[in-house]
Amino acid sequence: MGRVGAFFSACFSWLWFLVRWWVLTQFSNNCGISSVWDWTWEPGVTCQRPALPVNQSGIKVLVYGPMKTGTKSMNKALMNAGLPQTYHSEDFVFNVWTDLADAYWRRPENGGVRLATTREPARKGVPWNFTDSDLKVLRATRPEDLAAAISRCGVEAMAFDGIEELFWPVLAVSPGTKVISLNWRTWEQWEKSYLTFDRDSARALYMFGLLLAPAHLLPWSVIVVPVLEFLFDHAIYKFLSTGGPPFTVKGSFPVVWFRYNAVSRRWLTHMCGGLLNVPKAESEYYEGFEAVRKAIPPEDLFEWDMKKHTMADLCNFLGVDLPECRKPGTLPKGINVMYIEREQWKITLSIIPLYLFLHWANWRIVGLAWRTLTWPVRRLLFGGKPKAE
Repeated sequence: MGRVGAFFSACFSWLWFLVRWWVLTQFSNNCGISSVWDWTWEPGVTCQRPALPVNQSGIKVLVYGPMKTGTKSMNKALMNAGLPQTYHSEDFVFNVWTDLADAYWRRPENGGVRLATTREPARKGVPWNFTDSDLKVLRATRPEDLAAAISRCGVEAMAFDGIEELFWPVLAVSPGTKVISLNWRTWEQWEKSYLTFDRDSARALYMFGLLLAPAHLLPWSVIVVPVLEFLFDHAIYKFLSTGGPPFTVKGSFPVVWFRYNAVSRRWLTHMCGGLLNVPKAESEYYEGFEAVRKAIPPEDLFEWDMKKHTMADLCNFLGVDLPECRKPGTLPKGINVMYIEREQWKITLSIIPLYLFLHWANWRIVGLAWRTLTWPVRRLLFGGKPKAE
């Protein structure tokens, strides 16, 4: 075989390897989205702070505005203004809403399953098949149960992008709360920002998902979670039982592992289960802000302009005086795509070797299983014994 033939042979070998790796990775991803193994390892731990009186969520500030209106920047500003338990939507569905949804589907009349998944009876949504699973839970959740779940996690403030349908129910159980309305962008500006983010985020999440996929092919967390809990003083249990600190701002190695392995069941399927409600037309965009303007007393409403208002303005609205309140200038613009991974880059880098190892381990295990299962056929066709590795 000449050099050209050897070159094409090597290219074909690498191409065939990549095709098989991609198929295995896609299968692993589907196992994660379908929660095939979550029942084997996911802790049945919920927030355990003392609940407040009936219909008292304990939330002091709610941030109204669809994604791409500055919710992440506002969340960080609220933390700096003395509200460390400020939740982003992802924090809320992980720590509060998933437990409420599981409790609903655990009832005998609703199916009696321990964990709600994309399968029956919950039939939670996925990006290619949106459902009304979470809307059913929302309609059946009593206000006092919603308030108690929130207060047990100690939520002090939160934004709703990605789970917009929950804004009004949460507002209803948060008497006296202040509301920050992020209505500073025009419809045209918002639509352009949202479409750009949606495209870039989808690409980045898909590529990053290929790295995380091997943890879902087999129930690796059955081994990894107990080891991490032992090495890191039960960090996952503490995170789930106290509701914090919010992982969108401050994470740790074990909590990041938990997040990556539970992200489909505890976040993606809720966004695709009816809680996501981004404006589809200009009129809908402005009507949402107008509804908030009419519902909230003027003294409890701040219509925020990211190009104009400062930390001093926020602190005056909240009635606090902290060193952070004296920082000049407008709020810093945050990272758009993969913001948690990029802001907490040291943890992201530290966890990558574990996922690379799982890629290798899955490849070896699947290869061994394939050779073992097909050996009788290969022996019948070709004779001899299977090749040793």
